[in-house]
Amino acid sequence: MAASSVPNTSPSTRSHAAPVSSSTRFASAAAVAPFAGLATISGVQAWEWLFSGLTKLQNDAFIRGFLSFVSHTPGPYGRLMASRARTFGGILPRLVEATELSLGVSLGLAAVLVLVPRWRVRRVAILVAGAASLVGVVLAVNIAILAGDRAPWKLGMAPFSTGIPVEALLAAISLAGVAEAYSAWRTGRALLAPVAERS
Repeated sequence: MAASSVPNTSPSTRSHAAPVSSSTRFASAAAVAPFAGLATISGVQAWEWLFSGLTKLQNDAFIRGFLSFVSHTPGPYGRLMASRARTFGGILPRLVEATELSLGVSLGLAAVLVLVPRWRVRRVAILVAGAASLVGVVLAVNIAILAGDRAPWKLGMAPFSTGIPVEALLAAISLAGVAEAYSAWRTGRALLAPVAERS
């Protein structure tokens, strides 16, 4: 009798995949959530900073009007910035452009790379996103002060305007990016801890 090509397996010897419990699925989703959240917040920031930098780059009006813009800022900070703008008139606006473009590119890359399921790549993306978000907080607050925006906790008088100034909202989103980067870092370290204990 010819040998059969069907393997002789009994029900007791067949391997069955263990069913995935709902608690396991929830734990997996909870572990991925900080990375997805950081990707989302970084993507939103990248969108704003990149478009803001490109808008300034394509128009020389920003370079020409930079001194006039900072000269309208009241108080000692306005006087300091106006003095620096007169001294470094050609450098400061280009530095603002370069900073915004760098933030847009770095946050955009971090938003993509933080979703790569390798800790070495994620670690770099988290650090870049956290550092860029922190720079974004400082830059957004600085722009808000120079633009003379009202304090974000005060109601606006124009009913057709935004509820709070855009720069204040951007600073808040950037601050949330810093917090989310910290959460993603802690999550990544926690996921690595059992692996380190087994090795």
